Amino acid sequence: MCKKLFTSDRNLRNIYISAEKKYIHSLINLTFKGTAKNYALDEFTMTVVKMDMMNTSGDGLAQISAPKVTDDDLPVDVFVPVEPFLNVSEEQRKVALVTYDSAEQFMDDLYPVSRVLRCETLGRELKNLSLNFLSTLK
Repeated sequence: MCKKLFTSDRNLRNIYISAEKKYIHSLINLTFKGTAKNYALDEFTMTVVKMDMMNTSGDGLAQISAPKVTDDDLPVDVFVPVEPFLNVSEEQRKVALVTYDSAEQFMDDLYPVSRVLRCETLGRELKNLSLNFLSTLK
């Protein structure tokens, strides 16, 4: 991606992020067997997880390992509350964790101290949660 273009034209950056979100949602919507499906794409890596098949801790959180962009990346675990995924349609029980090699489409300041991790769901935004998302570096 072109860093100068994203930093100079915020509207173009927002259009790109919106189009990318639609692409991510189309990947989330694909059917797969098992608990998780991994994607290694040019611009990001992504893990789609079926929340209804995840083991949970006693505190109502499912532990998901964020996908790595390179083997040198530090492992990151994300703890996602399972409550929002109860009593919803099957396609809305999936969560995608996306890891970016670069944060250029999200930031004006191109000096991030860590990789960008994005969480996407289908059909609704996860907000006003009784339990928060947590992430930890190993």
